[in-house]
Amino acid sequence: MLSVGDEPRVEANALTRVSSANWEKTGHLDFNLGFQKWGATTSLTYSDFDDMRMGTEGPPEYRRPEFVRRINGEDMVLDNERPNIQKPTGYSQLNMMQKFRYRPTDRWDLNLGVHYSTTSDLPRYDRLTERTESGQFREAEWYYGPQQWFMTNFNGTYYAENGLFDQVKTVLAYQDYEESRNDRGFGSPNLRNREEHVRAYSMNFDFEKELTDQSTLFYGLEGVINKVYSDAQVANIETGNLTSTSTRYPDDSTWQSYAAFLNHKNNLSEQWTVTAGARYNQYLIDATIDAPQFQYDFGKADINRRSPDR
Repeated sequence: MLSVGDEPRVEANALTRVSSANWEKTGHLDFNLGFQKWGATTSLTYSDFDDMRMGTEGPPEYRRPEFVRRINGEDMVLDNERPNIQKPTGYSQLNMMQKFRYRPTDRWDLNLGVHYSTTSDLPRYDRLTERTESGQFREAEWYYGPQQWFMTNFNGTYYAENGLFDQVKTVLAYQDYEESRNDRGFGSPNLRNREEHVRAYSMNFDFEKELTDQSTLFYGLEGVINKVYSDAQVANIETGNLTSTSTRYPDDSTWQSYAAFLNHKNNLSEQWTVTAGARYNQYLIDATIDAPQFQYDFGKADINRRSPDR
């Protein structure tokens, strides 16, 4: 927030929270500093969650009388002294945000944001409770690796009154996301790891023009590019040997979308508003499917389509 007077605007907030259901411990702090032309906001939140505790009146099949733990190189089934505690479900998470705003004149409004989020390993509780027909646990380990997300975005608005627009807003953004899936069968030394990494680029240009007091025209352009990377391997936790396995998605693949749109709004009266619009979209996919573990009739996806298709 910017200051509306000569004095800078300074604000700060702090929060702490504890929850008994999963012994959540959360701490939050944010700080805002604003002057007449520029300002900055900083935010930081950290949460730690222990294993979830279900209610005592819940369905008995939801209770967790036993769980698996690896002890001295062997998967062991242990009794849960507190079967209402759903082991394991605990994890921790960190969120950070930084924003800047600069408004040098009434015609310009510029904003920059940076966001980052990460977690610890996340247990997949439903998979860890599955059993075979003989009653044995199906999985000894099943968890998501740390989910890391980074985004930076810039948006700027320019106000003017000319033949093309009254205002134009530009949004440029970049995102980087990583996660993994890890699983190991009960009694097996082989831990399968599948990693995904996505880089996303986007841009938007939105124009607005008031034609009359009742009529407004909106139009613009959009572009989105997603780069997807996927890797997979099986690690023998006893010997350390690594072998390749099938990936979740085609590695080093690209998805793209480009669009142009036009929209017209007309306020006929206080009770009636009529809108009409059109959009053209072009999307492309380029992916090489390289999985020797399977037999495919094709090895590459190369798609170039548009909508409406003519």
